[in-house]
Amino acid sequence: MEDVHPSPASPWLVQPFLDGETVCTYSTAHQGRVSLHLMYRIPRQRKHSTGIQFEAIDATESLKLIEPIVAELGYTGQISFDFLITDDGLTFVECNPRATDGLLLMPREELTAGCSPRGPRRSCRARTTSRRLASPTTRRTRRSLLQRERVTSAGAHA
Repeated sequence: MEDVHPSPASPWLVQPFLDGETVCTYSTAHQGRVSLHLMYRIPRQRKHSTGIQFEAIDATESLKLIEPIVAELGYTGQISFDFLITDDGLTFVECNPRATDGLLLMPREELTAGCSPRGPRRSCRARTTSRRLASPTTRRTRRSLLQRERVTSAGAHA
């Protein structure tokens, strides 16, 4: 920390600490219009970081917050937001202009339509149905971690 010196030329942005459940969104957009949107929670994480299980939840409120941002930017592409659910409702944490694990929860047909330039031009309907998933990558990672823990435990008892 002693090497860090915030200044007007190199400022810091400090966010207040908020407590709440983390939820994330995944959306696609074409020329400022959201064409696909879902929100998901992460019921299982590794060390409060990498999600290893995802559950789609009602995305109605998050869509209302994201549509004006996408419209104002005239955004085209994939975009994801992280929120905290607080006493005041959904509170923005960050934006990732890329794909996130949420795309794994989207049925193939909807994902294909949402990503196509000829995709839905009507207003996007937020997904409200629940779908749970542990991604193949996270299943392999979890299996690998469990195997390492067994080897480490076995070695400790030998």
